[in-house]
Amino acid sequence: MHLEQRMSFRVISKIINEQQGLKTSPSYLCKLLNEEIKNVKSSLQIKNELCPEWSGYLIVDDKMINIKGEKKVSLIAKDSKGDIVHEELLDYSDQSSYDAFFLFIKDHLGYRFNSVTTDLDPKLTRSIKRVLGAEIPHQK
Repeated sequence: MHLEQRMSFRVISKIINEQQGLKTSPSYLCKLLNEEIKNVKSSLQIKNELCPEWSGYLIVDDKMINIKGEKKVSLIAKDSKGDIVHEELLDYSDQSSYDAFFLFIKDHLGYRFNSVTTDLDPKLTRSIKRVLGAEIPHQK
């Protein structure tokens, strides 16, 4: 609810108290989330441990987000089967960071590209051409 619906811990605590009859504080929910975050696996760990079977049809999106008053760029690559292949939080929206994002997916994760779908962001388009070459179809 916090991540997907952008609810505050205070609101979530109130909902849990009302619907489940469990007394939870917003600070306890925050602590619980922070403990779970420590167990999150990296893209490389997921690839090596779970051996996902990706389709090769990658969907990539970038989004400007605000974290504690600082603007960041969230880059997410999702396989058409629904798996998140890789994600990164960038301090800057520069071309070399976008290139490095695709290089990681190609070289470290060994993703076999059939095609890439993006929005109209020119940095994504340039990175696809630079890193993957013109032979990989790019749908916008």
